[in-house]
Amino acid sequence: MRSSWPARFGIHIVSGVVLGIGVAALIDAELGVAPYDVLTTGVAAFFGISVGVSLMACGAGLTVMAIVLGRRPSVGTIVALVVVGISVNVALATFTTPQTLRVQIVMAFFGAVATLIGITGTIVSEAGEGPIELFMLSVRDHRGWSVRSIRIGIEVTNVGVGWLLGGDVGIVTVLYALAIGPALHTSLARFE
Repeated sequence: MRSSWPARFGIHIVSGVVLGIGVAALIDAELGVAPYDVLTTGVAAFFGISVGVSLMACGAGLTVMAIVLGRRPSVGTIVALVVVGISVNVALATFTTPQTLRVQIVMAFFGAVATLIGITGTIVSEAGEGPIELFMLSVRDHRGWSVRSIRIGIEVTNVGVGWLLGGDVGIVTVLYALAIGPALHTSLARFE
């Protein structure tokens, strides 16, 4: 992206808000969440904290591990983490839980599209990687493993640990995991 730093940073923040709203919509739809959010909802359930705080804590943990492995976060990484966490909490407090399966499906679809837009905006803003991406790149740098293998390992771990802690797993978790890669590829290609 060739915009000025303030414009890119603004896009980064707005994308974080959209991402947080999408995460909250997926949680409220009660049909399963994205793999990372299985972990954040599980941590929230286990420790009795809000999902937004859990998201920030899990992201902070990944960021610290990335630092230990030699990767430094940018200001954008930290700001986005806080913005997404706050946005999730505000959206969850605002949304009402759908009462019919049809509304749940619509809400889940909205959540998935919003997360796709949020992730795309965050990436194209080039204002800083998210905590998962930062950790993934640090492992690649440190161990030399492929990004694909690392990402699969991270997502499987997120779902496994999150599920054991009581995280939200459902059909949307599976569909999201299968669809997000191709959807992001298409979305990013349009911006490039």
